[in-house]
Amino acid sequence: MVTAPLQKIPVHRDAIPESEFAANCVALGIKKPNRALAQFAATPSILEVSELDLSPNFIGGLGLQALTSIIYKNKNLTSLTVSRNGLSNESVVFFCRAFLSHPTLRVLDLSSNPISLPAGEALLDLATRNRVIEKIIVTDTQIEEAVQRKIARTINLRITTTQSKEASAKKIAANAPNSTATPYQRVVEEFAAKRQSKADSVEAKKSSKEAQALAQLRETCVSHNAIRPPEDFATGWTVLNVAVVGYSPVFGSELDIIINQLVPKLNARYAAQKIFFNVLETPARGSAGKGVDVDNLVVQVDHLADVKKSSGVVIELFGDRIGYVEQPPSIPASDKSTPKHPLQYSLHVAAASKSDAILVVCSRKPARQLEAPASMAPLFSDEPSYVHPDAQASAVKAAVANARGVEHKLAGFDFAVQQRAWNQHAAFRQSALDDTPDSQKIVRYQGTFDSADMQGRVFLKNLDEFASNLEARWSIIADRIASSSPAVANIAAAKTAALLADATLHSGVRKQLLGKMDLYSVTPPSRNMLLLHGAAGSTMSSTVAAYVQRSEKKPNYVVVKHFVSQSTIVEEPSDLRSMFLNLLGQLEADKALLSHIANEVDITRVKTAFQEALQKKASKLEDGKVLILAIDGLSELDEAVVPCANLRSSITGGDQWAPSIRLAPEPATTNKDGDATNATAASEDESAALGTAQQQPAVTENEMWSFIPVCLPRNVRIVGSAISPSPAFTALESRGRDSTDPVILTEFTPNEIDLIVQAELQRIGVQVSDEDMVLIGSKMGATSLDYLKFVVDSIQNLTEEPQYLSLSATLETLPVTVELFCDQLLFRLERAFGAPLVKRALGYLHFSRWGTSEMNLRDMLSSHDKKGGRLASTELNKLLRMLRPVLSEESVVSGAQNALTFIVQLRNRTFRRVLVARYFSSYERDVVPVHQQLTHHYLRFIQSSTDHPLKRVAFKELPYHAVKAGMWSLVSETVFSLDFISKCYSLGIGYSIFRECIRAFNTLDAASNAKKYEALLDKMKQYVYFVRDHNVNLVQFPHLVAQIAIGLAPTSHVYKDANRYFQLHPELPHLVIANRTTAKLHRENVTDAQYAPNGYRFATCSDDRSIRFVNTFGESVLQICQSASKLKLIRYSSTSRYLLGISEDRSNFVFDATSGQLVSKASGHTAVIRAAEFSIRGKFYATGSNDRTLKVWETETGALLATASHSNFTVPSCATGGVSQVIPHPLAEDTFFTVCDKKILGWKLAHLRDSLEEILCIQGHNTLPLTSLAAACDGAYLIACAGEEPRSQAADGVRAEENINIWTTSNGRHVATLGRGSAGAQGPVFAALAPSEKRLAAALADGSIQVYQLDFRSYLTEVTGDSVATAKPVLVQPYLHMTGFAGHATPATSLLRFSHDSALVFAIGNVRQLKVWTVVGNDPATEAEPKKISTYAEYLSDQRITALTTSPNPQEEGGSVGLGDATGRVISLRLITAKASEESTRLMRGE
Repeated sequence: MVTAPLQKIPVHRDAIPESEFAANCVALGIKKPNRALAQFAATPSILEVSELDLSPNFIGGLGLQALTSIIYKNKNLTSLTVSRNGLSNESVVFFCRAFLSHPTLRVLDLSSNPISLPAGEALLDLATRNRVIEKIIVTDTQIEEAVQRKIARTINLRITTTQSKEASAKKIAANAPNSTATPYQRVVEEFAAKRQSKADSVEAKKSSKEAQALAQLRETCVSHNAIRPPEDFATGWTVLNVAVVGYSPVFGSELDIIINQLVPKLNARYAAQKIFFNVLETPARGSAGKGVDVDNLVVQVDHLADVKKSSGVVIELFGDRIGYVEQPPSIPASDKSTPKHPLQYSLHVAAASKSDAILVVCSRKPARQLEAPASMAPLFSDEPSYVHPDAQASAVKAAVANARGVEHKLAGFDFAVQQRAWNQHAAFRQSALDDTPDSQKIVRYQGTFDSADMQGRVFLKNLDEFASNLEARWSIIADRIASSSPAVANIAAAKTAALLADATLHSGVRKQLLGKMDLYSVTPPSRNMLLLHGAAGSTMSSTVAAYVQRSEKKPNYVVVKHFVSQSTIVEEPSDLRSMFLNLLGQLEADKALLSHIANEVDITRVKTAFQEALQKKASKLEDGKVLILAIDGLSELDEAVVPCANLRSSITGGDQWAPSIRLAPEPATTNKDGDATNATAASEDESAALGTAQQQPAVTENEMWSFIPVCLPRNVRIVGSAISPSPAFTALESRGRDSTDPVILTEFTPNEIDLIVQAELQRIGVQVSDEDMVLIGSKMGATSLDYLKFVVDSIQNLTEEPQYLSLSATLETLPVTVELFCDQLLFRLERAFGAPLVKRALGYLHFSRWGTSEMNLRDMLSSHDKKGGRLASTELNKLLRMLRPVLSEESVVSGAQNALTFIVQLRNRTFRRVLVARYFSSYERDVVPVHQQLTHHYLRFIQSSTDHPLKRVAFKELPYHAVKAGMWSLVSETVFSLDFISKCYSLGIGYSIFRECIRAFNTLDAASNAKKYEALLDKMKQYVYFVRDHNVNLVQFPHLVAQIAIGLAPTSHVYKDANRYFQLHPELPHLVIANRTTAKLHRENVTDAQYAPNGYRFATCSDDRSIRFVNTFGESVLQICQSASKLKLIRYSSTSRYLLGISEDRSNFVFDATSGQLVSKASGHTAVIRAAEFSIRGKFYATGSNDRTLKVWETETGALLATASHSNFTVPSCATGGVSQVIPHPLAEDTFFTVCDKKILGWKLAHLRDSLEEILCIQGHNTLPLTSLAAACDGAYLIACAGEEPRSQAADGVRAEENINIWTTSNGRHVATLGRGSAGAQGPVFAALAPSEKRLAAALADGSIQVYQLDFRSYLTEVTGDSVATAKPVLVQPYLHMTGFAGHATPATSLLRFSHDSALVFAIGNVRQLKVWTVVGNDPATEAEPKKISTYAEYLSDQRITALTTSPNPQEEGGSVGLGDATGRVISLRLITAKASEESTRLMRGE
């Protein structure tokens, strides 16, 4: 056996031969083919080897296509390995098409390549059509597991068939000479061989047909209008409801595959795109033999609701049960037993006609082909309409065995009639499938009967075909949705528009009141607000919405509105801060300012920003224009959560909290809803159970409403609404009519009742007679809008669910008041679902502050379902349909729908009061368990490692419910933890957790047993102040919560938690501050810092004219104050003996680095000194200045030895014409290299050391000035980087030359150029060479960083050209790419350093951020594109970082870092890695 791994072939310097490979490369557009690959393709051995392994070489997709025609000619090839080669789908499809008829290839290894479904389909076709292939390896690829199994099954089936045929042939051949086989045996063997051949042919045709169907489905998805719905404005998730239509007792196995296998896999796959599939199905609860329940057939609206709510995909399971493919009502049925309401056909038509979802029909083989026992046949097809013929045969046998009444039983059976009925059913079943648009969406599959349980539910096996085919189709549709951009739509704006459109139905009702409001807008009686008040909150909301809708149509009005009762528009509508942000978003156009305000946690500052924005907007209005501020539901605004006295007080007793909004105590006779009541509200029970809060002194002017000006500007109008009596109404009315004009909302008149009812009924398409309208108006509660909603809903139920009573009779029996309607509703709910489920559902809705989504509500109820499993979606639909009159009006946005945008919320105040009185009268017995259940429900999402759309809601709601339930252990361990705080900030709910932390402290501090929790209260207080003080950093960098906390005082609970967090996660490196208390070493800005080469200390200089020597613990060991002006630059000699300081007045100071004594002082430059360096042994030092001179000084004496002018090497008008870089020669004591504008110069002291001789002059760049210079390989090479400004991608054309180049110092030859890696990458600004000289890091203009692998000696051997002028340098591409600071507020890298071992890169950017990356463990030879690596560790400073230095001590794991900031702090950081943590632990143990 000949094996030819490509990497063993020697590389020659000969040119690429003119061969078939070269021609293929030209045809494919490969400009620089692999030389080794080209030489190997030209050798005869490629046509002789039997095993070819290309895995050690990165040939790429185009390389494989270039080799395909050559490898195909090798008729000895049996094994081909092309793993880890970055192959594409196109290259694999090209290869498979060529090798369909290859005679010898048996093993093909394509593992570890980024190939997906198209490549899998091509490989499946290859496995089907090539009869030689025995093994195809596609592990560690993106090909679906189902496709991989199908490929393996196809190959195994063919191999088994071939082996069977060969064994049969051998047996026949062996028996032929003896003639022992009988003719009958030979006929049987031939028949078996033909049957197997036919089966292979059928399987091949099926696979080919399936691949063709999938290809057609892709084309259909491209043309289909199923777009991605708008993202949820709060979470960014898109939740797509997927209705699974099927009779679950028969399709239990299929439902289990969909819910437990396909959906989790798809959700995990598309979690990065924030797409989630929520299945709407009815779990199997009843017996399959019962048939479809009559009630389910009658109330079709609950089933059709699932189809209506679906987006993207609707899955229909097609079987043989009545009601699934029954004839529609328009077709006369011959059988009288046919149901009148064929549910399945209605669902089929509804799903097929849905425009924003694709119908996928899963059609199972007829029941007769499921291999079920005859006795089980009735479970699959109903009797007596369509009786399974096998079941009839079983019944006949049983009757004969009985031997009594046989003649009577047999006389009732007519087999011909039953068979004809079955045939008619099968024909109609097929016609229903034919009606399905696009046949490629139909999944036809075969299953095998497995078992039936005690409940009569049947289960199938061998459903791999169903799972794989459905997954393939679902994935295609999901890919289409994920690849399309979300529909551009503002959900809040769209729902606001829908709310206002609904208000037009009532705009003609309150004409007199609306006219008065219009008159106020034109000519207010005073500079006051208009306050609409009354007892009917829903009526006021409708009136305010109608007023807003009318005002927005007038060109001279600018309307700003907020609706407290609409949680579907704003996430937390009743929260005061949320209202301010919503109004600010309409008043202010500056997005940066809005983002800054949204991150603010101090409610007082947010209120001030709102007031300033209101004044600013009013002052900029044109003459004649009026600003209208409409706020509906002022009485429903939540009380602001303010810190209690103990939280505000410091250790000394003083108030350490800024003034905040405070509420006056609410009257005891008014509950949260504003209704007059005495005792039973849940909030009062909670107060009694948790203790009496500390009373705050009442104020004369309630600060809660201080955001509403007492005197309005002339062009500003404020219209609000509030329940009366309520604290809001009382506070605003007390201002007097000069500030507030109260307008009472009276009851409806009979004429207004008629208009409202007719408008509502017209919307649902129902008409009633005048007599019925009179009957409605005669009811006692008809003057209430809530009562009219109950009436309209009762009439709508008649159209959805047929009743025994007529419309008039129904109206006669209606309750006369809203309270009686609510009692009747609770009774109907309990009768339909049982009291336990009703109490849980209503408890969840009542105690969820701003409502919840349908998906969340169903999950809540499913977790406590006594029947087990998930709550049926039809049951939830029925529950919500019955609760319709007491829920908030859901505004549906037209087009594609996101399930998260539908919020279920109880808005009827009377129903809430009746609900509390019936179910939640006792806090401890009734209310606490609800909060506990909600806490455990949300805890499941928090503890889950997978991402989920409801995780944001869980993090926001869990602290609230845990505090209400008194679960203080959970609050301490979960809520008050760094992990919880970090995730809250990463989810964008920093203010919510801040508010809940204050609420938790206030609640526990006011409890009667508060002394028991003193330690917990102390921890809570420290966390509250940690969040408040570091809120700005936590918002911008939520992933650095633990890193920020580790910088606090060691006595803090937060610091201890951070230390414990890193101990539990030793794999997470972090930076700790060694000098937390002694960091303030300078009085002004730190300008430079440098570690001594011996690594024992580092030095810093500052604008305060001092130099500090600091040890590795950050302690100042020496201070020097010798300069008369600001110090800008310091440099250590390589021996650590001297320290050079450069001041702003152009003076040079040389100090003894050990004692700090001044060694010498000199001056001589006439402009700012920009660069300075010691010679390699420290005998001399050189300085470069903007006066275009290089000066060399003697270290000990400070004498000026020589000066070199650079005036001839720069343009006089150039601002950067000075000497910007000076570096010493690594070996020669008397040689320096400088950078002046775009040139690199080499200088050497003359023999007498009185002048400088020019030894080198290189044009480093033609267009850009050079920013950095480094010497490598003992001075044999120079690396120069030219800097540029950031450029936009659109303006980024083809660059004439790259920024970083490598030159030889011997003859100035250009040997290498460092490329950008990709065409879209921006150019470098400056670069840093690693101490090992094997890597170079470049900071790009957009804030990102790239790392190059350097091999200087190979550049001389690979560079072409005989002279310096004709040399063509080697192009070196980066092998690592770090995002760095790209995308930050200040996307610029200011400082860049390597660690002592060249394994880490340290960078300062975004003004005050330090990032660390590890660059080891990556092989640059195997990376076609720069590999993107994530950040290794980060540190965030409170101030601008101005200096950076890294320790050169090789004994330190990770190393130490010295930082200086703009305030004069010098911070010593220690990078703690897993190894360093283990070493410190051993030292602490004394090991």
